[in-house]
Formats: sequence, structure tokens, C-alpha cells
Amino acid sequence: AEIHPEDARRAGLEDGGLARLRSAFGQMLARTRVSPGQRRGCVFAPMHWSGAFAADGCVNALVNPEVDPISGQPESKHTPATIEPYAAAWHGFALTRRRAAPLARGYWVDGLAGAHWRQEMAGEAAPPDWEAFARERLGPSAGDEWIAYRDAANGQYRYASLSEGRLEACLFVARDHRLPPRQWLSGLFALDALGQEDRQALLAGRPRDARTDIGPIVCACFGVGQNQIRAAIGAGAKSVGAIGERLKAGTNCGSCKPELGKMLAP
Repeated sequence: AEIHPEDARRAGLEDGGLARLRSAFGQMLARTRVSPGQRRGCVFAPMHWSGAFAADGCVNALVNPEVDPISGQPESKHTPATIEPYAAAWHGFALTRRRAAPLARGYWVDGLAGAHWRQEMAGEAAPPDWEAFARERLGPSAGDEWIAYRDAANGQYRYASLSEGRLEACLFVARDHRLPPRQWLSGLFALDALGQEDRQALLAGRPRDARTDIGPIVCACFGVGQNQIRAAIGAGAKSVGAIGERLKAGTNCGSCKPELGKMLAP
């Protein structure tokens, strides 16, 4: 749900946090994106999620069901709505080779991300046993290696299962939405086996080499991350074309070119 910074401040919303949106017709849960490019007094949410991939993630639940008699187009841009922070007691995500089942309660969205599934989640009440919750979500097989990090005082939990050294699944939990970078962890699924340093980094929740964190994906066609693009700009790429020459970003479908332009702006 994209919202202007001033509207986010008034509503008590943080970039990357979760929000509940309500209208006279329904409600939805969404990740908040604070953007100065959004018009004040308006909130935007994409319509392409469905109940198969998200809990309460359908913006059409909010939309006025009045439609054009000829085209069937709904009044999707003219529905009054409210937005407020989602009161989550915990936040987490799981990366798994086999798709995890939806949460019975709370917020979740998932999707296929290369060699694994990624499920983002949050809940208003913490499970009574995080170890049992993790094993249920990750579904380790008999004989898999199980590694864990627990910090109950700070509400941080990290679990992973490995099969013959290969990462099969991992789960990260914290009290707020500030969790480890997903793209770096995704790269671990491409390894045939995790070495000792990779295992330590996994439980520490940060890459052993900052260069391995490519950041949020900007160019989906070639899997180019925000940190890679910033590094290229710092190294002298001063145009969208120059970034494309170095990283291929923006050279296929071109949909990321506006984002590349924003990153180049002073």
C-alpha cells in the first residue's frame, strides 16, 4: 500500500511496516511503502494478489462494487478508505524449497522466488512454542540437520534445516518488521552445501561479506539488486544506459528504467 510521507506520519505508519485498510465494503492487510511520489490523501495498492497467495491481501475487497454497465470496470480509483498500523506482536518470514502451508491466523503472503518459496508473515499473538512453530512451518525431514538461534528477551528466533549440508528451509522472527535481507539468504539456496562461515552468518542474521547482499531486487529480468546498482553508480555509471552496460538492468522489458532514473537523481 503506497502512501505519501505526510499521510504515513499522521497515520503512524512506517515504510516496510504493515497496515490495515478498511472501507465500507471490506478490508485488507498490506505492506506499507512510503513514497513522496504518491499523491497526498490517496493510497495505492495493486490488484493482482489473490486469496491463493495472501491473507486479506485483496484490494478489490475494499472497492465500491459499482461497475460500468458496458465494460464492467469497477470504481477502483474512487473508494474512500481508512488506513492504520496493523498491531502485530511479531513479524517473520520463511524461505523453503517446498511451499509452506498458509497461516491459520494473522498476516501472510507468499510466492515463488527462484529455487525456493518465500512467505512473509505476522501475527497479533505469538505462538506458545516457537520451536514447534518453526518445525511445522519448515517441515524438516527425518535425518535433516536442525540449527537454531533463540533470544527470548529480544523476541528474536532463527531456525534452519539442512540436508547433507544443503539449505532446505529457514525461518526468521522478530518483534518488528526489521528483519535480515531476503536476497542474501536466497543466494544460500544456490549453494550445494553451507560452510561453517555461512552457517554462522545464517544464525547471526547478516551476510559474512556485505558485498553478498545485493539488496531489494530492482531489475526482475536479470535479478539485479539495489545495492549492486548503487555500487555501479558510485563506480561511474551516470546514466540508465551505463547501468545497463554494466549490470544488464533495464535492457530487457525496461520496466525498471524509471526506478533506475530515480536512483541516479541527485
